Amino acid sequence: MMENAKRPTELQGGPVLIQELGLDFQDGSGPVGRLAHDGKTLLFKSLAVDEAYPDEVQAPVAVVPLPRIAYGSNVASRSGLQTLQNVALIDGDIVLLFGQTSGAQNGLWQLHANVDGTAQAWTRPKLPYVSGQLFAIQGGVFAGSLFRRTNVGEITEDTTAQTFEVVLTGSAGTTTPSGRLTTTDATVTTILTLDIEDNAAYRVTVEVLARQTNAANRAAYVREFLVYREAAGAATQEGSTLARVTDIESNAAWDVTVDVTGNTARVRVTGAVGATINWQADAVVRKVS
Repeated sequence: MMENAKRPTELQGGPVLIQELGLDFQDGSGPVGRLAHDGKTLLFKSLAVDEAYPDEVQAPVAVVPLPRIAYGSNVASRSGLQTLQNVALIDGDIVLLFGQTSGAQNGLWQLHANVDGTAQAWTRPKLPYVSGQLFAIQGGVFAGSLFRRTNVGEITEDTTAQTFEVVLTGSAGTTTPSGRLTTTDATVTTILTLDIEDNAAYRVTVEVLARQTNAANRAAYVREFLVYREAAGAATQEGSTLARVTDIESNAAWDVTVDVTGNTARVRVTGAVGATINWQADAVVRKVS
């Protein structure tokens, strides 16, 4: 049970849009409140206080930054500004790791910009460790989802194996990553990389458009494939890659292929020697876990 919040306090800076998350807390008499957030802070909205002060903002559950992404695969090198789940992480971003080989490495990590070209190690943000703490995810495959720390008792940083569960699923069952690059030869080149989370299946449809800038050639492709990962195993493609429409191309030597390596699926393009080709890939990724 979570106790009712005290009398609400207004947040500074004018009106705030409060989005209720649809997750109720109850005691023996029924619901006592629900979670909401204002884009920065998780709030606990007491139903009793709502009735008395319906237009006011309630006190925060915990003043913690919203993690940019939640990541369920092991991140061996926790340094530098990385791209995970097709999200280019920047200086100051916080990520929630919950699939580290060592559970003591799970939890929140903050990224830092390179210094003089040298990647900087990720650090633990200076935040309290609380059993049952909630984290609303901003982006990536868990965008809009709510994670809860499930540890019971004292939590010691980098010693306790932190564990988490998803208590509210966001709208990120479908994501739309994209990629763009230029080729000048026939080297097979990755244009889009998709991180495959454990215990999940993904249906991916990708449209690729290409145009040669030093000659009058162009092409369009549509590929669809299914990839999954189970029980901490490697990502695996189910069946074969389908060409949803007949390839439309000026040069039959060009191509778009898909492969799976480690815990990632890759969309790859092949151009031609002496051809400067601009490629654009746009995917629709549907996930179920």
